[in-house]
Amino acid sequence: MLGGYTRSQTIPPAQFICEDGTNIEILVSNLKNIDAGFVSRNYYAPIHLPHGCQIERIVLFGYREDALSAITLELYNKMLDTPFTTTEMASCSLTNTDGYGSAQDNSITDDIVSNSNKTYTLKLAIDNNDNIGDCWLSGVLLDYKTPELSKW
Repeated sequence: MLGGYTRSQTIPPAQFICEDGTNIEILVSNLKNIDAGFVSRNYYAPIHLPHGCQIERIVLFGYREDALSAITLELYNKMLDTPFTTTEMASCSLTNTDGYGSAQDNSITDDIVSNSNKTYTLKLAIDNNDNIGDCWLSGVLLDYKTPELSKW
């Protein structure tokens, strides 16, 4: 555990890009999967945090009104010199079925950020049931602790 200050970074819906570049509706307030076939889609957003900080938790904010719909957020890192290897660091899913809600994961694996040899990405999976309004993303919050500054 680092002894610095806790900071927060928000990731708005507009930061996420659909893996196939289609079937997405991004408004200022939310991101929806608008695929007519109601198939699951994955969306990705890069994360840029200070080198050496410790990621403490990720929080998913969204909307879900149908028990058969699903919205899941995962945080990954990837070694720069290992082309196809990623490590899942955290994951959370909305479980409510009554409108707006949040989910979080504060047990982060490999939680110290190393910008010298890793990249960091959020993966969002949205699986509508039978209506594009079943579930959507409102935003993501990332809390991290900065390293304590050394004394002169």
